[in-house]
Amino acid sequence: MTLKSANKLSAEELFKTIHQACIQIPDTTTKIKAQIALPDFLMSGLALFSLKYPSLLQYDQERADPVSRHNLKSLFYIDDIPSDTTLRERLDELDPALLRSLYTKVFAIAQRHKVLEKYKGYPLSPTCVNI
Repeated sequence: MTLKSANKLSAEELFKTIHQACIQIPDTTTKIKAQIALPDFLMSGLALFSLKYPSLLQYDQERADPVSRHNLKSLFYIDDIPSDTTLRERLDELDPALLRSLYTKVFAIAQRHKVLEKYKGYPLSPTCVNI
């Protein structure tokens, strides 16, 4: 089954929606009330994995590069790019339960664009569930 191009999910739409959802997440961190906003930390974490940096050190080195900085700002809506240490410390303190609304929005986008259709399988029989 081919999807119409109008129904294809773009990275821009996905990252913009994720960024908007990150803005709605309350900042409950106590140790690090940095000048950098929580959405910048969350989007930096997403960028780190989306761009497949092999380590936080490489991410930290490349964030100083003007081209990499431009890409992080324009693709992931990051205003202030945190260092690897600050990123780790801030995200470690964040309660993962606060991210549930973010996952719900991403899942809804995936459903709307039929991204999950190819992963549809057969329902498990009750005998398979009792392991």
